[in-house]
Amino acid sequence: MLSSGDRLQHLKKSGGNHIAPFFALMYRNGYSSGLAKEHRLSHFALSLIVFWQPLTQYIHYGQKNLDLHITSNGILPINVRTFQTTKAVGGRKRIVVCGSCCSHSQTQRGVLIMNITVFGASGAIGMHFIDLATRRGHTLRAVYRTMPHVSPSGQIKILVNPDIFNPDFVTQAIHGADVVITTLGPNFVKHHNALSTMISPPDLHQRLARTLVRVIKESGASPRVISVSTGSMGPADGIMGPGPRLLLGFFRTFVARNLRLVGRDLGAMEKVLAESGLDWYAVRPVKLTDGPLTECVLASDGFAMKPLSRADVAWYTLTLAEDPRPKPQRTPILIPAQGNPARQSGKNVAVGRMS
Repeated sequence: MLSSGDRLQHLKKSGGNHIAPFFALMYRNGYSSGLAKEHRLSHFALSLIVFWQPLTQYIHYGQKNLDLHITSNGILPINVRTFQTTKAVGGRKRIVVCGSCCSHSQTQRGVLIMNITVFGASGAIGMHFIDLATRRGHTLRAVYRTMPHVSPSGQIKILVNPDIFNPDFVTQAIHGADVVITTLGPNFVKHHNALSTMISPPDLHQRLARTLVRVIKESGASPRVISVSTGSMGPADGIMGPGPRLLLGFFRTFVARNLRLVGRDLGAMEKVLAESGLDWYAVRPVKLTDGPLTECVLASDGFAMKPLSRADVAWYTLTLAEDPRPKPQRTPILIPAQGNPARQSGKNVAVGRMS
């Protein structure tokens, strides 16, 4: 692995200048990984075999300057979307980032380093997302309405403003972001108790969505916007069967009326995003729990009354942020994936380990 000093270096290559440094890095990894002298050449040769095809693609298409970042995972492009393929080498699976560049993963996963802004960083889903994303090496801006009691660790810039709808503040918060995440949730007098008085604005989500759309369009940027919505409070009523729709409608109308207000707000947020022309998604968990991270989530276009942990919602949201390929559903229902994901024919299953 590279030293911590090497991780902070930024290189700019163009034309054929990138080839020799790439080979030098692969050979140097043999030294810093503690390999014996007689094995360094074989380490270099193996690296060359694994990365020859994506490297030749890079040589062929890499005619313009490209910002590169050296990390412990190898060479990663900055602000360039790529796709991932899997190669089996010596009985081990390695993920290779292909397209305009390539990376070497010592931990079975190679990911594109991104700048991510998170609104709602103080909530449970937001905290899980920040923890997972920082472990993946992403650079984050965490947006809070009040100063957090415990600051998150990692490459995180904390932004605090009680008025998160202020266009100037939002412009600062999302400047240079590749992905914008909104995990806002309503605040109640009693934590997570929708039967108690709601103290957050009833139009919280749609106001932030309108501000984000306006600022993004004025800036000319094109970040992906991913919001956490709901599958049980209204926006997904159209895909429910009559039984769940009647049961949940009764509950929202006569038992927990705050949920009806939140559902309307989230439905309006989805409409704002759908009409924006942006690259957007609104994930819809049906029932949230504080259960453990399983990293096995099914994104479906059908409704199912199944609970999902907040940690898994955060994990799927990060998986969606890292994957540049467009998904068939803009508003997927998120439920636990059961059985063998490979047998979930026609369904979008995210499953794996996060290094």
